[in-house]
Amino acid sequence: MSSKDQHDSAATFSYFDGQKVGVPLGAFIALVTLGLFFEQFDLANFGYTAPAMAKYWKLGMDWVGKTNGLGSFGMMAGAFIGGWFSDKVGRKVAFLISTALYGISTVLCGMAPTPLYFVIGRIVTMMGVSALAVTAMVYVAEMVPAGQRGALSMRVLAIGMLANPLTGLFAKWVVAKGPEGWRWQYYWGGAFALIEVVLVYFICYESPRWLVSKGKTAKAKTILERILHGVTVDESALVAERASRKAVDRLSTLRAFGTMWNSFYRRRSILLMLMAIVGSNVTATVGMMLPMIFKTRGFSMGDSILLVSLFGWGIPVGTMIASFAVDKGGRKVPLAICGMASGCLLTTLGFVNGFTSTAIVGVAMQLFNAMYIFSTQVYTTESFGTKIRNTAVGVCVGTGRLASAVWMGYMAVFYAFLGFSGLFVVLGGGLFLIMIGVLIFGHNTSKRTLEDISGEAAPHAAAAH
Repeated sequence: MSSKDQHDSAATFSYFDGQKVGVPLGAFIALVTLGLFFEQFDLANFGYTAPAMAKYWKLGMDWVGKTNGLGSFGMMAGAFIGGWFSDKVGRKVAFLISTALYGISTVLCGMAPTPLYFVIGRIVTMMGVSALAVTAMVYVAEMVPAGQRGALSMRVLAIGMLANPLTGLFAKWVVAKGPEGWRWQYYWGGAFALIEVVLVYFICYESPRWLVSKGKTAKAKTILERILHGVTVDESALVAERASRKAVDRLSTLRAFGTMWNSFYRRRSILLMLMAIVGSNVTATVGMMLPMIFKTRGFSMGDSILLVSLFGWGIPVGTMIASFAVDKGGRKVPLAICGMASGCLLTTLGFVNGFTSTAIVGVAMQLFNAMYIFSTQVYTTESFGTKIRNTAVGVCVGTGRLASAVWMGYMAVFYAFLGFSGLFVVLGGGLFLIMIGVLIFGHNTSKRTLEDISGEAAPHAAAAH
């Protein structure tokens, strides 16, 4: 494919669009998937081990809630800093550093001699996990063809999310090993992450889109030609494409955060932040507090862990199913439908009793919740321009984490006031309402190039918006 065939102008530079996913790109996708698997393992392990840790240190739900709340503050910081850092130093470097950070701190959590040391380690772990999550999905969005972006991103997430139920099964086995069996959950989680660092360092390439945004067009050309076998890229087209982006930047503002609030981005920024707030509260409650909540509901420790582990199987299944629909309806329609279904099932969960009924409703809820949550991640990563993409995603995710930090910090108070049923009515109702907003005010993104979605492909269009 010649440069003339590939791009008639800077505004239509295609990068990976229209190309087959060959071995180099396939290896990249596999490693990012593996990274998300390890990230989810370390994210989920506290929820599964909290009952055993609380028993070991003679602590209650209040400590678990506050630890999760402080962890959410760590995730907020990780999202803000990680997004900004990735836009500054590159997707690959940010991916490596964030993975190493949460891997090392997870091992230190397992070694913690007191609850205080554990909490400090958990905060740092959550910083690394959140920075990795923000970086990884942007990394994938910039490295796959537009026509497959939604489906591939969701399948990456689906396989990565297998970690959630497997973490529960591993925890159920580990916790039974003795009073300090929970420590091995953290040792293994950290070791997995550090293996990932080595693999990504030697096998993955930097995002050509990010390189072009920094003026490193020669390196971008080299990487594109290595990944896309037999393709010749004209560097002058990359230089012109960078000049086109700079024009868009001057029409808006020089500051990434300010750009989020210009006339082109304002509505989508507000909507995506609201989605992040509701989604973070739901995810934090279901992923980190349910074992403890079910234990107060009368279930045994083993049954509480098993229930949440069973719920977790709905996550990869739902995400994989969503990959076949996520590119339809402009992205926002299937996203909103799944969110509404999840909201209804969350509410229902508050009124069912017994192990079997709870398991059935919970699995169905997590199936639709996964469809909603991970469609939202894809939707957010593709909604902003390359120069601000990670920063803007970090702001949206960080805002959600800030909200969940407050929510989790006062979880014991909320639970005492609302009760089991009331807690799930509030979560489910909030999710349903925000999905109505998505249908009314959301923007369409599926099967469009990232440059077209962000206005970078046509500077005059961004100016006229």
